[in-house]
Amino acid sequence: MKKPISPFYFCLFCSFIIYCFNKAQAQDNSLQHKNYVKVEFIPIGISADLSNKGSRTDRYLLGGRQDLAYSGALRITHLFSKKIGWYAGLKMDFIKEEKSPYYNASFENEVGEFISKLFFGGYLPATIIDLGAVYRIEKNKWDIHPRIGFGYGFFIQDLESDKQNKLEDGSTIRNVYEQKSGSAVVNVGLTANYFFTKKSFVSLNTGFRQPLNKSYGQYSTFVDDVLIDDRMYKSSSLGRDFSLSVGYGFIIGKRI
Repeated sequence: MKKPISPFYFCLFCSFIIYCFNKAQAQDNSLQHKNYVKVEFIPIGISADLSNKGSRTDRYLLGGRQDLAYSGALRITHLFSKKIGWYAGLKMDFIKEEKSPYYNASFENEVGEFISKLFFGGYLPATIIDLGAVYRIEKNKWDIHPRIGFGYGFFIQDLESDKQNKLEDGSTIRNVYEQKSGSAVVNVGLTANYFFTKKSFVSLNTGFRQPLNKSYGQYSTFVDDVLIDDRMYKSSSLGRDFSLSVGYGFIIGKRI
């Protein structure tokens, strides 16, 4: 079982970076803080799955994804005061989904999944949107932006299946499966920007994401519409991940 990265240690790391750059900034006040907007395209990234894949048998009621996924993002940051700003972001992880063996896809579901995979080369996009605050540290050609935000995301597909068969005694058995993964999330991250011109920069980004709601998979069995078995597996760790990415951006307005 993979041991997840503790949010405490990640926050401690970010605090150390903030302290170091504040010390450096205190010795160099040459940069004048301006009100401007950053637009970042982050096309190259990797997202590490930190979900708790335990050994409990009923865990397989809920699907999963591969350990490492390619990811891309877009972020807009508005720096409106000397110390803080706000951002809005869109992140997409391209996953190979591991479906639950309890899911029975209908013909319509299979066609829809085939079309989705056709457009994304065999992968499915898992999308997260968030909004939050950044702390502003700037020194010469470098910007450091620790950030925290809240948003909503889908980590694997929401799925439903309903299959029924006739038994030898003439009764009808019906198996119903449901998977829900959408959740509110908290995102903690750190972005470093290096300006190679007055308007353009390259960026290095790290981030940790933690779902705030539990995802679940539920499997129910009915015989002649009488419930005879009902199983559910819930997880608060599905969607937990650590990401590392690089990108490019430009500013609208004047930085100095």
